[in-house]
Amino acid sequence: MQKVVSIVIPNFNRAALISQPINSLLAQSYVHWEAIIVDDGSTDDSEKVMREYEVRDKRFRYIKRNRLPKGAPTCRNIGVENAKGEYIIFLDSDDILAPYCLSNRVKHFTENPDFDFLVFSMLAFEKKPGDSNILWNINKDKDDLACFLAGDVLWSTTCPIWKKSAIKQIGGWNEEARLWQDWEFHLKAIALKLKYKKIQELPDCFVRRDDLNDRISKTELQFKQMESKWNTFNKTYDFIINQDELTQSQKKNFAGIVFKHAQKAVIPYHGKETDKSFVSLTKNLSRKIVENGLVPKPVAYLQLTYIYLLLFAKGLKPRFLSRLMRSIIYRSFQTLLPWYLVKNNSELLRHSISKTELEQIKKLLST
Repeated sequence: MQKVVSIVIPNFNRAALISQPINSLLAQSYVHWEAIIVDDGSTDDSEKVMREYEVRDKRFRYIKRNRLPKGAPTCRNIGVENAKGEYIIFLDSDDILAPYCLSNRVKHFTENPDFDFLVFSMLAFEKKPGDSNILWNINKDKDDLACFLAGDVLWSTTCPIWKKSAIKQIGGWNEEARLWQDWEFHLKAIALKLKYKKIQELPDCFVRRDDLNDRISKTELQFKQMESKWNTFNKTYDFIINQDELTQSQKKNFAGIVFKHAQKAVIPYHGKETDKSFVSLTKNLSRKIVENGLVPKPVAYLQLTYIYLLLFAKGLKPRFLSRLMRSIIYRSFQTLLPWYLVKNNSELLRHSISKTELEQIKKLLST
């Protein structure tokens, strides 16, 4: 009996784009699938578009989010709750699957039945799949948990195929997370020591290149978003600490990602109350980092002093004086802080496939 793959797609006001991932499902050579589209309160024509697909093919199910909070994590959890398949793929509403994707993934699961999830490569595209050779980063020779803790997201939401039972072990998606949801979810899977394998083959899914850059390098300017990110850092760190002993390298990587985001975020905020709240968030997380031995106390105090000075410089007038002071503070503290806080841990977007491999993909897409 063929295994059913449940594809879970959260959607919010994507009527203009949702047809692309949907049509990529209709083009699959593997026919034993169901698609669960969970709508997050769209106000555009999403329902109309999806109802038409439901009539066209009974494998589509359109569900409206029936509980709070709003957001993709809640929609994905609702999708899993309604899934009938043994395998789950989370497909974002602007990603596309290659026609051979499902057959390829089921084949590998058949060959590797003891694994909880398998991870596949993803290729970026600009207008259509096959027009770019930029590969989503999958490191082969590094500790995956250390990479994720450093903010080097080794795979995207659409890259893995999961056993439904594995998602239950993780506890589903964190519905309170507004940002870095896939980072937290995949990091938990690794920390829980779920058995997985990265399949080093031609990419079988595609992400819009602009969206790839948004997912990786987007700067969150709103305090509420940064607050959500800090809460995600806190929850993830609590979870990891309670699971197992972190290696010294992993500890340093996590301390580094917290510091980098504090440094990146401090400048855009305005107003004393916002600054006060931000520093409070940073202090609380820094305290936990010190208590659990990620960095020595002097280093933590040095970080906080640096943040305070940046906030002070930000408020100086005129602007050229503020920029000058920030530059002086930045250059001074970069020489004082440990290497693991200031180094660039992420190697994202530095990988590409060869011309031969790209031609192979184009050929597969055209058949």
